[in-house]
Amino acid sequence: MSDYTVTTDFSAKDALPADDPDKKLQGGELDTEFDALQVAVNTKYDVSDIATQVQAEAGTDNTTIMTPLRVSNLLSDSGGSGAGIVPDLIALTDPGADRIVFWDESVNAAAFLTASTGLTISGTNITTNDGAIVHANLSGWDGNEHIDHTGVTITAGTGLSYSVGGTDISTSATIDLDITELAEELTIDAENDDIVFYDASATTHRKVPIDSILGADLGDGKWYRNATSALSATETTLVFNTEVYDALTRGTYSTTTGAYTAGSAGARLLISATVNIDGQDETDDGRVVIEVDDVEQAAALGTNRGQYGASGTTITVTTVLSVTSGQVVDVRVTNDSAKNSLAGLANTYMSIVELG
Repeated sequence: MSDYTVTTDFSAKDALPADDPDKKLQGGELDTEFDALQVAVNTKYDVSDIATQVQAEAGTDNTTIMTPLRVSNLLSDSGGSGAGIVPDLIALTDPGADRIVFWDESVNAAAFLTASTGLTISGTNITTNDGAIVHANLSGWDGNEHIDHTGVTITAGTGLSYSVGGTDISTSATIDLDITELAEELTIDAENDDIVFYDASATTHRKVPIDSILGADLGDGKWYRNATSALSATETTLVFNTEVYDALTRGTYSTTTGAYTAGSAGARLLISATVNIDGQDETDDGRVVIEVDDVEQAAALGTNRGQYGASGTTITVTTVLSVTSGQVVDVRVTNDSAKNSLAGLANTYMSIVELG
């Protein structure tokens, strides 16, 4: 695009005398001017070269020109494809302080962001102003998680004492076992009273009933057979069905089944059983056995080797046993021939003494 520049000074010709040959207007001079005019006119923009709104928004045409109105329309997005932020920015005045430009949806315009309580804008940074933040005013704050330690006291309960520090939790304190504070217990319920101990295998403290360690109070008992009992070569459980006394505490004896059943803590027992076989034949062997869960633990043999025929034979077996919870102890008898055990406290009886 070029501008038109006058080549011939036509007004200068008007001042020349009439007979001056330079006063004449030559065709070549006109051609020069017209050629310059043609070049200038042909290289200038026409009205049709002004960009439309569509062209302005597209931004792809480099041969059209933008008018001030088109520029304003584009910046304010009269076409609807943008946010129109540029005019908002132009309209903003200098705030005189550091600010952040943001989009305010409430007014659909760009605006300055002002830092509120607890925030500071400095240069390109937003930082917290911790001194301006009130912790209790924050959302999600739980008063139970932020307690004045001087308002929570430490009270040593029964058997405990504290030292080092005060009676509140503002300073460290040590809680100790104070055995002198404990009352002495003279009556022990071994089955229900517990002892605290450290379980090394589980690496934690646990409790255990006293009778699992020491057992309940010890006792004993005695029973006899109040009627004869048939004996044979087949092993027979002898039921001592009459109680003389029963002070057992670690287990129970049944006069119905003839079985002693150990309690939850088990027991050590001294057991003695006596059986009087009525009229045992010559060459007969009689045998009294103490068993635990059907397994023989001790036995005694009684034989008649006399030469005067049948005679009474007394067999006694005594042993010490250790039994665990639920194990069953009983007395069983055999004799080679069919005989009876004599009844009565003086003839067929059993005693149990709990040793621990």
